[in-house]
Amino acid sequence: MLHIQISRKMPELTKHHWKLIFTAVSSYRANHPLTVPCYKGMNEDLSYILDIIHPYANLDYEHETTDT
Repeated sequence: MLHIQISRKMPELTKHHWKLIFTAVSSYRANHPLTVPCYKGMNEDLSYILDIIHPYANLDYEHETTDT
C-alpha cells in the first residue's frame, strides 16, 4: 500500500474567491427547475451551502468601509 500524506487543512481563500464560489453556486441553483423531483433535494443542499458561505463572500456592501 502506497502511503500518501494528505493535508487536511483547507487553503485560505480571499473574499473575492468566496464571492466567485457563492456566485457560481447561486447561478447553478437558479438555473435548475424545482419541478424536477431529483433536484428538490439538491436545491436544499445548495441553499444550505449558500447560507454557510454567504458571510465569507462579503456580500453585505452596506457594511463595507472604503478609505479614500
